[in-house]
This record gives sequence, structure tokens and C-alpha cells, in this order.
Amino acid sequence: MRVKEDSVTIQEPNEENLENSEPQKIVLPISEQLKTLKARLTNNVTEDITGSLSDEVFLSLLAAEEQVVERASEIVTEKIDSVMSTRIRNDQLPFKKQEIEILIEDNNLPKEVKEASISIGRYAIVPNEQYNADQTETAKEKARNEVTPDYIMKGMLIVQEGGLIDQEIYRQLSLLGYTDQETSYTYTVGLALFVVVIVVLFHYYFTQWMISEEKKTNYVLLLSIVMVFSILLMKIISLLTELDINYVGFIFPAAMAPMILRILLNDRIAMIMAVAQALCGSVIFHEGIFGNFDVEIFIYLLISGLSGSLFMVKQHQRASIMQVGGLLTLLNVVVVLVIIFFKWDSI
Repeated sequence: MRVKEDSVTIQEPNEENLENSEPQKIVLPISEQLKTLKARLTNNVTEDITGSLSDEVFLSLLAAEEQVVERASEIVTEKIDSVMSTRIRNDQLPFKKQEIEILIEDNNLPKEVKEASISIGRYAIVPNEQYNADQTETAKEKARNEVTPDYIMKGMLIVQEGGLIDQEIYRQLSLLGYTDQETSYTYTVGLALFVVVIVVLFHYYFTQWMISEEKKTNYVLLLSIVMVFSILLMKIISLLTELDINYVGFIFPAAMAPMILRILLNDRIAMIMAVAQALCGSVIFHEGIFGNFDVEIFIYLLISGLSGSLFMVKQHQRASIMQVGGLLTLLNVVVVLVIIFFKWDSI
């Protein structure tokens, strides 16, 4: 309904007019309508909306037709509900106000009504998510107190090989540290200490020999070079696990180091090297989630290393490296098949 500021003249009714005429509507001046509207908006409301919006907003709505105002009301209500249904923080408030302005702007409304609707929409958008440090800390403390201890007993079976790992099993594995991908420095330090112990033991063993000090030093140096080279080769081969290749430890030439020491020194040192090499390999090629040693790799490396030193017993066989290599290959294949058969039988 369009409002005019003209006053309405009221005639004195007579008895005939009272019977035949319809009731007359009194149209208030626009200023009185604005005053009445503000009074109704501020009635029983804690926030003074009329102080935040200009009079032009209300005058535009009062001057518009009733159908236009109703349509504008539906559009503004819908857009406000849509924007306020999302989380709004203080730093996001300018962007949300701009968002509702664009949403209302896309509707077909008269210019004055559209501008008034935009002003009302921007006013209605307020933050609905605020950070309270005290309440947050209280909630955290309450959550910590409500958490029950989760005990994982030693030797308890968490998941079988080939079994499905659900969220609960993965959480237990995370508590035990089996899902961490970061390199453990304690693992490297432990492996280095183990190598140092082996070298020291060999050095002590060489001191019992009735040879010159120069030869003892050369033997210790040779043993150290062979062992370090063997461990470095293990580490390089173990990188293949990043390509999702399983049991990479079976491709390591475990008989190489014992054969070299058997040729250059003696069979006793070669066998000791085979045992030490198998222990290092069981740690480096460890792919399981329980324990720190891979028993299957240890057995394979130990048998292959001992075989390399035993096959080089006679002096004239040292020239038949290819023949010994063929025998070792056949033996390694048999050992791998035995390990696989035992593993299938245990599943």
C-alpha cells in the first residue's frame, strides 16, 4: 500500500450516511507511520534495531506495495538463514556480509526495496562462533578426566597377518609407535654399536695370533671394510621396501662376505662374520610389526653365509667361484621355499 502525506478530511456523519456508507480508513502521515513502526520494532526487544538502520530503509518499505514487501521479506529471511547456517567467526564477518549482499542483489526487486533489504540482511549477519579460552580449557580438562586408560598387555595379539586393520586396531598400533614413519635414531645408534662390538672382538681375537702388529692392523682393517660394505649394501637393498616390494632381504648376497674372509683369512672368522651379518640383516630387513628382529631373514642369511664359508674348504676350490656360486644359489632357493612352506602352514 502506497502511503501519501495528505491528511484525510472527515465529514460529520448524519443518520442516513451512517446506514448507507462504509467505514472510512484514516491514513496517517508518513512521519507518523515511521514513528509507529519504530515503536513496534523496539517493543520487547533488547537491541535497538532502529538505531542501527537508517530511516531511509524503513521509508522505502513503507512506500512500497504490500506484495513487494512480502516478497522481499521472504527473500531476506531465506538468505539470512542460508548464511547463518554456516560457522561465522569475527574475522569472517565482512566476507559473510558481502555474501548476503550478493545473494539479495541477484533477485528482481525494486531498487529502493532491494537496497533496504540489503541493509537489513547485512545487519542480521552476526558471528555465531566465538573462541572462549576459559571454556575451551575447561572442556579439554573434562575430556581428559573422562578418558579411561587403555592397557596393551605384553604378548597380546593385536592383528593377525592378512587380517583387516580397522580404526581401533590402527589406534592401538599408533600407541605402540608402529605407524610412525620417522627414522629412529636409536635404531641407527644400536646398529653402529653392534658393529663396533664385533670389530673390537675380532681385534681381540687377532691379538692372540703370533703375527706382526702390521698384519694384525691390516686384518682388522680388512674385516672392518668388509663388514661396513656388507651393512651399506643391506641398507641400499632395504630401500626397495619403499616400492612395496616384500622380502627384499632374500636378494642380499649373504655368502659374499664370509667367502671373502674365508679366502683371505680362515674359516673361523668367516663363520663368525656369517653370524654377525645375519643378526644385522634381521634388524635392517625387519618388516614385521612385532619385535625388532626378523627370524625368517636371520635364518636365511645365517644358512647362506655359513654355506659360503663351508663350500670354500679346499684350497683348489678357491678358483671355482662360479661353481660355488651355483651351489649357493640352489641352496638359497631351497631355504626360501622351506621358509615359505612353513609360513603358509602357520596361517
